[in-house]
Amino acid sequence: MLLDGVRVLDFTQDVAGSGITRLMTELGAEIIKIESAPVGDPARLIPSVPDRILGEIDIPGFPFRFSAQPELPAIDAPLLGEHNAEILSRVLGYNAGKIAALNDSGVLVSRPC
Repeated sequence: MLLDGVRVLDFTQDVAGSGITRLMTELGAEIIKIESAPVGDPARLIPSVPDRILGEIDIPGFPFRFSAQPELPAIDAPLLGEHNAEILSRVLGYNAGKIAALNDSGVLVSRPC
């Protein structure tokens, strides 16, 4: 990659700085983030999360973080109707034919919004 082997000390804060360092990371650079104590980088208030349809999106974060607190787990919301067949068969006991009939009649929708 373009920046393989490059080590960057990142003293930036807020969204503009984190956007540039993310780009450098995607180009292969190793980023060492230096944050001011005790607050840290305000950009942590707006973390980016992956979305299967929209790509990377920014969401409001939690303003406080303790040193022993682990990172939050990945957020991955299901797509519209993604689990229809699984739920209908496991919970309601519907067979594949009945689920297909519901799909064909338009009662169930299984597609991205």
